[in-house]
Amino acid sequence: MKALKTNKFKVGDEVKIVKLDKTIQHFGGAGVLSPLGTTAFVTYVNVTENMVEIDEDEYSYHVDDLTLVKNEVLETQAYNPLIAQEGGGHYKDRGIQPLEYTMQNNLSFCEGNVVKYISRYKSKNGIEDLAKVIHYALLASYEVYGEKGSTELKGKVLKLLGEHG
Repeated sequence: MKALKTNKFKVGDEVKIVKLDKTIQHFGGAGVLSPLGTTAFVTYVNVTENMVEIDEDEYSYHVDDLTLVKNEVLETQAYNPLIAQEGGGHYKDRGIQPLEYTMQNNLSFCEGNVVKYISRYKSKNGIEDLAKVIHYALLASYEVYGEKGSTELKGKVLKLLGEHG
């Protein structure tokens, strides 16, 4: 088996831990890493740091310490897309993914986006994400109360800001 290359590596790949040298050197965790020979599925990839995370393990591994077992998730293998995150780690340290919270609470698209953007603004886009929270709150008010509701909410926001709408 060939060593993993980050440009070929993706969420869902099955990997086997073949050594721990670079993982320990770059990320630490000598006494708590999974043992050699462990196979698991990749749940997160950080190409710039040559780092991956695997299912049921809270520690990161260097790609040179892993070997690719399969290039795709087997159809018989149960797969939960809520444990994988594509494109960044801004939700990884949360107790629940915003999408999972949205689904469990039967929230609308607009309500779910309020949860999403308020959850990530500190770790992703800052003020831009907070502006999106306000925008999606206005859209949610429009969805439920129509133009009268969104106009009323806009007025309340402007009043909070000390302005007149």
